[in-house]
Amino acid sequence: VAEVEALYREVREVAGLRRQWLQDALAVYRMFSEVNACERWIDEKEQWLLRMDIPENLEDLEMVQQRFESLEQEMNSMLSRVVEVNAIVQQLVENGHPSATEVMSCQDHLNSRWGQILRLVKNKKETMNSLLCVQSYLLECQEIKSQIREKRKVIESTQGLVNDFGGVIALQRKLSTMEGALTVLEPKLIGLQLEAEALASTHPGQAMEILVQFEEISEEWEQLKRALQGCEDSLSVAGKLQQFIQDLDSFLSWLART
Repeated sequence: VAEVEALYREVREVAGLRRQWLQDALAVYRMFSEVNACERWIDEKEQWLLRMDIPENLEDLEMVQQRFESLEQEMNSMLSRVVEVNAIVQQLVENGHPSATEVMSCQDHLNSRWGQILRLVKNKKETMNSLLCVQSYLLECQEIKSQIREKRKVIESTQGLVNDFGGVIALQRKLSTMEGALTVLEPKLIGLQLEAEALASTHPGQAMEILVQFEEISEEWEQLKRALQGCEDSLSVAGKLQQFIQDLDSFLSWLART
C-alpha cells in the first residue's frame, strides 16, 4: 500500500509538472502570437504615419482628424493586447520558465515599438491640431469680418429714416438693437486678438497671414463704429429738428386758438 501511495504521489507530481509545462508552453505560444500581431499592426500604422503629409486646408484637416479618431480606437484595442503580453511574460518569469530571458527580450522589443508608435502619433496629432487652430482662426476671422460688414451696411441703410418723427423712433430702436449686438461682439474681438498674437508667435511662417486677417477685422470694426457714430449724430440732429417742429406746431396751434 505504501508503495502504491508513493507511486500515486509521484504520478500526481509528474502530472502537475506536465500540466504546468503545457500551460507555460501555451502561454509562450500565445505571447509570441500576440507579439507578432501587435508588431504587424505597429509596422502598418508606422508606415502610414510616416507617409502622411498633414494638409493645410481645413476640410482636409477635418478628414485627417476623423482618421486619427479611428486610429485612437484601434490603439485602445491594441493596448489591451500589449498589456496582456506583459502579463503573460510576468507569469512565465515568476514560474521560472526556461525561456524567461527570451520572452523578456521579446517583451522589451514590443514595449519599445509601442512607445515609438505612441510618440509618432503624438507628434502627428500635435502638427494636425496646430494647423487646425490656424485654419479655425482664419475661418472665424472671415465669419466675424462678414458679420461686421453686414452690420455696417444695415446702419448705412438707415440714413433715410430720419425724414419724419416715426422714422426717428424706428431708427432709435434699430440703433439700440445694434448697440446690444456690438456689445456682444466686442469681447470676441479681444479674444481673437489674443489668439492672433499667440498663433503668430507659434507659427512664424504664417504670422503675416494671421496678423493681416485681424488687421482687416480691426479696419472693418473702425468703419462700423464710425458709421454708428454718424448715424447717432444724424439721429440727434433729426430728433432735435423734429422736436422743434412739433413745438412750433403746438405754438402755432395755440396762437390760432387765442
